[in-house]
Amino acid sequence: MGNAQSCADRTLAMGALVTMAVSLAGFAGYVVWLGQLDAYANPFAIAHGDTFTVARIGLMVAGVVLFASQALRGNNKNAGVAISAFLMVVLAELSGRAFFYDAFISASAGM
Repeated sequence: MGNAQSCADRTLAMGALVTMAVSLAGFAGYVVWLGQLDAYANPFAIAHGDTFTVARIGLMVAGVVLFASQALRGNNKNAGVAISAFLMVVLAELSGRAFFYDAFISASAGM
């Protein structure tokens, strides 16, 4: 593996870790915003938000750390690890969207 490839892998890994930190900070802001809504009920209780939140954060952190640990070590020969990490992050995004739409459908129905 060349020096350019090694630098690219490390740059992508650090970019993924920084993006995950920004995403988690944004999600915390979203949760604070949800807590300030003038709603009749807690959207986390109605929309199974605790399960979706734990699944989203757990899968996203596991996927990004798995990808970043492989990239920082320079192990880019195992495609299965990259595919597994990608699928974890996609499933995290799907669970986050499921919570978002479930909460807003419940909110639009009057909770």
